[in-house]
Amino acid sequence: MKKITKLFALIISLGYLFSSCTQQPGQPNLSDAVILVSPNIPAPFNSTVVQVLSEEVAKRTSLEIKQVEDWDNKTVIALALSSDKELFG
Repeated sequence: MKKITKLFALIISLGYLFSSCTQQPGQPNLSDAVILVSPNIPAPFNSTVVQVLSEEVAKRTSLEIKQVEDWDNKTVIALALSSDKELFG
């Protein structure tokens, strides 16, 4: 239950970050951002986190953020556990 709370706190924080970034000039361009999820995040939380984060960002900013499996993009939102030593895509 503690992990779930932390994940949703992260989602809410990132949603706020995206909404504030798109409203202020001079902020980073997140229109090409993608989500990379650690394989250590257990199912069904890994898919739920991506879905909720994507929906909240789209609702607040009109940006579509997709999940990827690698680091090919320049702007990557990496969702990982604090116990992860490395995050490979």
